[in-house]
Amino acid sequence: MFKVLPEFFGQIIYIIYDKIPFELYKYGISLIIFTIIVRTIMLPLAIKQIKSQEKMSRIQPLINDIQKKYKNDKEKLSQEMMKIYQEHKYNPFGGCLPLLIQMPIILSLFAVIRNPLTYMLKGKEIAGYVINQSTIENLISKVPEGELIRGYEQVSAALKFDLIDFNFLGLNLGMVPTLNRGLLFGSEMSTYLPLLIIPILACISTYFSSKLMSLRNASDTKNKKGKRDEKAEAAESMQKNMLLIAPAMTLLFSFQFPAGLGFYWTISNTYQIVQQIFVNKYLTKKKEG
Repeated sequence: MFKVLPEFFGQIIYIIYDKIPFELYKYGISLIIFTIIVRTIMLPLAIKQIKSQEKMSRIQPLINDIQKKYKNDKEKLSQEMMKIYQEHKYNPFGGCLPLLIQMPIILSLFAVIRNPLTYMLKGKEIAGYVINQSTIENLISKVPEGELIRGYEQVSAALKFDLIDFNFLGLNLGMVPTLNRGLLFGSEMSTYLPLLIIPILACISTYFSSKLMSLRNASDTKNKKGKRDEKAEAAESMQKNMLLIAPAMTLLFSFQFPAGLGFYWTISNTYQIVQQIFVNKYLTKKKEG
């Protein structure tokens, strides 16, 4: 799966890249279009996940009562919980499906964005060379660790052919953002310093995306009296921790991969924020109706 999916996604991104009718910012625009396509296809699963969470919040008080009542009888507890799931037509694993589907997609995109030429141009003959990982490695001379994209630039020079233009609004989405002061304020400042905007935007968009989701979950975990039980409070505490952990992890990974990954996260999070607002209004309106 993790070999086939990156190749498939890489080819899709390249088709988008190749069909864009203008020359400027093609790689960045390709990632934007690809992100919108993927997120739109997965929208039904996202809605299903939100509905599953909403249904769980409604039956949670019943589950809490049963857990207290049969805390010393595990068998009876399991039987009563199954009755509740059946009566309310709730599948406790229903909310996991979107996550299970998204994970291979995200990991595959990591591979594509880390090695864009390998997956986007695989099998294509350019300047007498059939592009694959072996060809690229053979054409790369000595490249500093973490600067594989520079190797790709050497390949372009060797082939005398501009393989992919990673420039987007003055940002090289093929380069890895860094905090190295020598690079940020040295001779290559114009390349590396602007790239810091990508990890920052990825971090901020992740925070607001997580925040919007936590606000909905906090609202859903209230019982009819507007009070919260101990488990709801524990869940809320965990959500607050995730508000810090998720952006921190995004920031960390944004400095480990080419800027295209942070760019993808920013677009994906922005889409998710808009999607969440739309779905919340839709579900609320339907519930009120």
